[in-house]
Amino acid sequence: MIPTNNKSEIQISKISKYFNNNAAINNLTLDINKGDLITFVGPNGSGKTTLFKLISTILTPDSGTIKIKNLNTRNKSQLIKSKIGFTSHDSFLYKDLTLKENLNFIGNLFQVKNLEQRILSLCQKFQMSDFINRPLKTLSKGLVKRASLIRTFLNDPEILLLDEPLSDLDVESQKILIEFLKNESLIQKTILISTHQMELCIELKTQIMIIKQGKLIKHLNTPSASIYTLKNIYAESIQSGDIN
Repeated sequence: MIPTNNKSEIQISKISKYFNNNAAINNLTLDINKGDLITFVGPNGSGKTTLFKLISTILTPDSGTIKIKNLNTRNKSQLIKSKIGFTSHDSFLYKDLTLKENLNFIGNLFQVKNLEQRILSLCQKFQMSDFINRPLKTLSKGLVKRASLIRTFLNDPEILLLDEPLSDLDVESQKILIEFLKNESLIQKTILISTHQMELCIELKTQIMIIKQGKLIKHLNTPSASIYTLKNIYAESIQSGDIN
C-alpha cells in the first residue's frame, strides 16, 4: 500500500464507497504528488470511475478522507472543483446550447481570464473551430468528446482527471490529445488517467496503478518495458490480486 504524506497534492486515506452494500472502493490509501502523471488500469467495474468521481467531489466517500491541496473534499468541494478538470463519459455540457455558449457559460462561472482568446485557442488546437456555433445536439459523439475535453481544459486547472479520454476519438484527435497532455505534464500539471489502453501508458511514460475490486494491487513506475511485457504484468496482477 502506498502511504500518504503531508506534502502530497492529493491525499487519499482509507476511503471506501459502497453501492447496494457492494464496495466499489475498498479501504484505499494513495498519495499523489504535484506533477505526477499516473494511469489507472483495471477490469470493468474495478472502481476507476468511482475513484475519479470521489476525487472530483462528485461523490463523497462513505468512510475515510480525501484532501486536495490540503482541502477536505467533504467541506471544500466548491473550491476544489475550481482546481480540477474532469472528463468522463458525461460531457457535462448543455446539448441545446452551442459549443461557444457552453464554453462562455463555464468560463464565466470559473472567471477565466481572456476567455474569448482561450476558447478560440482550444477550439483551434482540438480542431473544433468550424463547430463552435453548432448546438451540441447536432454533433457526432467524437465531436462532443472533443468539446468535453475543451471544457475540461478551459480554466487551466492544476489537476486533470481523465476517465477514458481516448474513447470516441479518431486517431488524429487521439494524437492531438496525447501531445496536449505531454505539454501539460511538462509544466507540472498533475494528471490522472483511467484507461484500458496500455499503449497510452507507454506513449505518455506514466506511472501505472493497477486496480481491482476497489483496491490498488500494483504500482509500476514509468514503464520502459514493451507493450507485450506490460500486458503480461497486468494479466498476472489481475489474476493473483496480490497487493504490491
